[in-house]
Amino acid sequence: MRGWIHIAAACGLMAQPVLAQHGIELGLSRTECEPGDVVELHARMKRPAFSEVEFSFPKSDSLRVIARQEGPVNYADGFYTQESRWVLQPVTSGVIELKGIRARFLHGGEGGEIELPARTLTVRSFGEAEDSFDPERLPVVKKAEKGFPYLTVVLAAVVLMVLLVVFFGRKRSAVVVPVVKPTLGDLRAALEAGELPVSQIEELLSDRAAGLSCGLRGVLECAVYGRGADRDELLEALGKEGVA
Repeated sequence: MRGWIHIAAACGLMAQPVLAQHGIELGLSRTECEPGDVVELHARMKRPAFSEVEFSFPKSDSLRVIARQEGPVNYADGFYTQESRWVLQPVTSGVIELKGIRARFLHGGEGGEIELPARTLTVRSFGEAEDSFDPERLPVVKKAEKGFPYLTVVLAAVVLMVLLVVFFGRKRSAVVVPVVKPTLGDLRAALEAGELPVSQIEELLSDRAAGLSCGLRGVLECAVYGRGADRDELLEALGKEGVA
């Protein structure tokens, strides 16, 4: 491999006078790479007299042309220049000789067409380790470190709150608030205090367990729904019923 490199370098040095004679520059962005890398080949004309050139690059089984760029003729600092670029990608390893590159002069100069000296590109092969057919080892899965179980604590707290709400809700619904019904004694106490409790009288009339006699019921109904009755009359009726 090194012998090929030295030979290619020597050929490149011999080709320099030929390129200088026609005002042509030809070069690679790098002379060594690996398969799949991208390399740029550039050809450039530089002449004091007006010239126009067309560069051509032949097809190669070892290289793939990804892109090509052709520039116009420019004039600067007393020289006419024109440049072409090829973006190449090697698909094989070894020493690849870039030959058959031609320059055809369209205007100016000697005219005609010339073949430019070859250039060489050394494509290194991948290492034996990368080409090995041995199966790769499975990655070691590290056990997750045990930390504080925040999620478990939160879920337990939520479940506990739900249970407490359900428990106290059922307990409240099970408590029966006793209904305190007024008695004849409550009615007598209100009357003696100077009140006429119509609501108590209505509840007594609707309560079958109050044990009202016909006479007392008539007096109470008359006091609420009839002509009305004063407190003294109601107290007298209660006294006859033995309500002290």
